[in-house]
Amino acid sequence: MTQDDALTVTATGLEFPLRWLPDWMAALIEDDSKASRVATQETTQGYEDVIVGAQRLFKTEGWRITGQSARMTTFVGRPRIPFYRRKILKRCGFSNIVVLATPVRGGTRVVVEYPPPAEGLAQQFMKSLPLKP
Repeated sequence: MTQDDALTVTATGLEFPLRWLPDWMAALIEDDSKASRVATQETTQGYEDVIVGAQRLFKTEGWRITGQSARMTTFVGRPRIPFYRRKILKRCGFSNIVVLATPVRGGTRVVVEYPPPAEGLAQQFMKSLPLKP
């Protein structure tokens, strides 16, 4: 048995090695073992507006606020998976997204830490911020 065969996924009573799954599905299942990704950007918005904007976007997408301060907020949830793909997955754990806003001259430095399956949502948030010249 190779290391790739070590993790098996059960779907409808069948067990098969993780390496047989499509890449997008393997990424969702393995996200616990993979390191989080980080996106950084400077914006002209104030740090309060950045935090409020993050809370609006991520709550709208089904993520729950688990902690917050004036310059940081943490969300827990699962990335959205289309229904037909959701039926295949038996295990897709909860993940965290952390948004940190640090005041800098003329704006705010925004750092978002997110799991690989939530990359689209994190990038959507970063694109919504006005860039600092």
